[in-house]
Amino acid sequence: MSSVGAQKTDRLLSFSYKDSKGRVSERELSHWKETSMYIQGRVGDDSFYRTFRKDRVLEYFQGTQYLLLERAPPPPVFSTSLPTDVRGQILFTGFRAEERANLEALASANGLRVVKTPTKGLAFLCAGCNAGWTKVKAAVEKDAFILSSAQLLEMLETGNISEDT
Repeated sequence: MSSVGAQKTDRLLSFSYKDSKGRVSERELSHWKETSMYIQGRVGDDSFYRTFRKDRVLEYFQGTQYLLLERAPPPPVFSTSLPTDVRGQILFTGFRAEERANLEALASANGLRVVKTPTKGLAFLCAGCNAGWTKVKAAVEKDAFILSSAQLLEMLETGNISEDT
């Protein structure tokens, strides 16, 4: 993502949200950022970034003055039809060694360049349940898109990034 339009803020953003199963809930995010299609942020004390599709937000309550909305940058693009050097870099954190090795091999086989530290070209951070906030924060500062392993697998299979419910 381009840092020109990307926004990361510790200000609260709250909204009403309808998830993919039709359930409506109120969400309050801190340390959030947005792309043209998604909002990602921390919910409460949870250190993992959650993904919300903007088209499923029913109403914003707080923090709308900080939203970029249509000026927000697009999410990172992933497609196996893209040249390898355009597909981006991915970093894995918070996984057991064997699971991490399997995910890294899968990502590499699908043309993503696996890196060990957050770099300027980092497009994705795949975070497991033991991901440390320091590495997640460093990736967010590089404008990386945060994924769970389930989101990564769906992205590799379909090219789409699902919401994390």
